[in-house]
Amino acid sequence: MRPEEERAVRHLGRAAATTGVACTGVHVATALGGGHRDAVPVVAFVAMAAICLPCVRSLWRSPHERAWRVAGVMYGGMLFVHLLLLTAAGAAAGHGPTAHPADGGTW
Repeated sequence: MRPEEERAVRHLGRAAATTGVACTGVHVATALGGGHRDAVPVVAFVAMAAICLPCVRSLWRSPHERAWRVAGVMYGGMLFVHLLLLTAAGAAAGHGPTAHPADGGTW
């Protein structure tokens, strides 16, 4: 790899690591911010934050191909879990496919 390509990969790795640190901070702030009635959401938020840290470290220090793969799988998995949570929250609030029975119950 040429030196300019190595610099670009290092900068992208550090940008991804910075994004990971921001996401970790949001999860910890959400866990500590209160508003949760039981310990399960708090533990889940802290666990999600802790799971990010090895990827953040790898991407910051040496953004090699394996680090990118692992981070991509982890970030993709977290996006999937967030979509599931949003879908469940929408259904619980009455915004699911059966929210409009006059329209036949589906969208």
